[in-house]
Parts: sequence; structure tokens; C-alpha cells
Amino acid sequence: GISKISFSEKQWYINEDNYAEAFLGKCESCKKVNKLYEGLSYDKVLVCGLGLGLIPQYLKIQENCSVVDVIDNNNELITWVNSEGFLDDDINIIEGDVLSYTPDKKYDLILIDIWWNESEITEDIKNTLKTNYLSHLNDGGKLLLPGIEEELK
Repeated sequence: GISKISFSEKQWYINEDNYAEAFLGKCESCKKVNKLYEGLSYDKVLVCGLGLGLIPQYLKIQENCSVVDVIDNNNELITWVNSEGFLDDDINIIEGDVLSYTPDKKYDLILIDIWWNESEITEDIKNTLKTNYLSHLNDGGKLLLPGIEEELK
């Protein structure tokens, strides 16, 4: 069915084919998320959380990003997504834990797409994410948690 993505400004976005657009700040009703992307140009992206691959596929096909890497710890999901063949072959899926993974390259955008409620993301988790990922950003790059409308600096 169709679900809704809710934002703290009491706006919502219907998730038909627009999930990636909402999380990448490309929808009119996502004003706070849109602000996260102001001034950001990206070509190399790490997506933390595979889901069904909507965001990585959008980044590769619609945004024409040269590097789209994805980290996820769910082997069964990774196997299923790979077997379905609907993701571009150039999308690199890495099996690992978002909270302990250390990238081996730098990115323009590191996007944390893990479905947590804001109350579940503690300062310790944010600090772990910053420790693991901030040094793996190119100059001007951003570490974003669009689900809670926050940039980690």
C-alpha cells in the first residue's frame, strides 16, 4: 500500500514513487529536509541503510552519481535485493553495521537512512556516527539524518 512520511512541521508526503525525492530534499512539502541540502553538490554518496534500494537507485539513475555505496547489516535483504535485479549494477552494496563500519574512501554525502524515531537516536549514537563518518567526507560534504531533519557536524 501507500504510506506517509511525516515531518516535524506537520507536513507529510505520500510514499508512492517519491520516497527518494523526500529524503533527498526534492519535494515542496519537505522544507526542513530541503534546507539540509542547501549549498550541497554531490557525486559520491554513501547510503547507510538499504531498504528496498529506492534511494541508491534514484542517486544512480536520476542524479547520475558516479559512486553510490550502500551499507546494511541485513544479509537476507541484501541477497533479495541483489536477486531481484532492479538496482543498477554499479551500486555497491556492503554488508556491515552502520554503527561500526569504517569507509575506505571519501564521499560528498553520507546519508543515514535507518528508520529510527528521533527519541531513539541518542547523543552516543550521533557521536558514534560523527566519529565513524565525518573524516570520510570530501570538503563541503555533509553527514545527514533526513528522517529526523538533522545534519551531524
